[in-house]
Amino acid sequence: MDIGALKRLCPPALFRALQRFSNRSNISIFKRCSQKGINARKLVFLSPTRDSLSGNFWFIYEAIKDSDFEIVVLLEEDHRDMGRVMRHVATAQYILADDYVRYMYTLPLGDKQKFIQVWHSTGALKRMGFSRIGREGSTIQGSLTHRNYTDVIVSAEGVVDNFAEAFGIERSKVHPYGVPRTDIFFDEAYKKQTREDLRARLQVEPDEKLVLFAPTYRGNDVHGAFYPQEFLNVDALARALGSGYVIALKLHPFIKEQLPFSNGEGARVIDVGEYREINDLLLAADILVTDYSSVIFEYALLSKPVVFYAPDMGDYENKRDFFYDYSEYAYGPLVLNQDELAQSIMSAETIKMLDLTAFKEKFLGACDGRSTQRFVENVLVNEVK
Repeated sequence: MDIGALKRLCPPALFRALQRFSNRSNISIFKRCSQKGINARKLVFLSPTRDSLSGNFWFIYEAIKDSDFEIVVLLEEDHRDMGRVMRHVATAQYILADDYVRYMYTLPLGDKQKFIQVWHSTGALKRMGFSRIGREGSTIQGSLTHRNYTDVIVSAEGVVDNFAEAFGIERSKVHPYGVPRTDIFFDEAYKKQTREDLRARLQVEPDEKLVLFAPTYRGNDVHGAFYPQEFLNVDALARALGSGYVIALKLHPFIKEQLPFSNGEGARVIDVGEYREINDLLLAADILVTDYSSVIFEYALLSKPVVFYAPDMGDYENKRDFFYDYSEYAYGPLVLNQDELAQSIMSAETIKMLDLTAFKEKFLGACDGRSTQRFVENVLVNEVK
């Protein structure tokens, strides 16, 4: 019997007890440290997977760095010392996460503490958390996972219910204040300069088309993440596109095994996997190729061509599924096999863009260049001095 089946058979109370038991060491340290009381000025940026302060964290940090908050940053390297992590988490007024943080969900947080989820992605695309109940790799209804968020920020009013369902929390805790890292898409000077600088760094000539290949991962979590290499023969795509193109490969940060390429004939290929944050790459790109990645929402703010390459769409939908029908997301050509991919890329800029007004309102309605400001003023309760 697989783990998923065991989860479904496990009574909710027992499952919660097992969750707490597996985190017993951290819970013990947390309880001891919490006796010192809460520091009302301490704010923790918490990520077991990030190796630098980036994404939404960076924009929030920049907004409050000169305030009188005591700011503590706990990233991947810091998690080698869980005692130190627990000491800060136990005494902080504000704890900010931007992804799943397993050990946090069983901690007995204090009534005055705020555990704030500034989720890393935009819009509402792939089902997650409790919205995936019954599917492969999902949790069970009685799980403690995600349920102790005090506040969650999202990109639009239209996705509030999706996140409330996914995290198993009240709708009132989900705030459509926008996604801080989208603020740069409304800064024309930044967009222009970043595009020029990054294309120069990547040695992309002005007359070359930069194709950003940025699919999401397959698998259930960070440990089993992969991208099927049979989906894309990079060298064959390079030959088909020809020398007027540059292909930039940006697989999901969870994926360890990259796609092979030789840089032989045709388009030049570069690996841009070192960029944890994709926003600058979106500015530099001329055409995006993706599948089920939430990057489609940020890219919609730029109104540039996108090709949806989804060779496993049926299987992916059955296993993971989407909040809405996939057709609501695909605002560019949909390609199901590599034979058609090169032609779709080459013709992408000649196809008339769909009117994205309704799409942006539904999924990006609160992203207007002032998302960071709204977060600081509303979620941090005017504490910045």
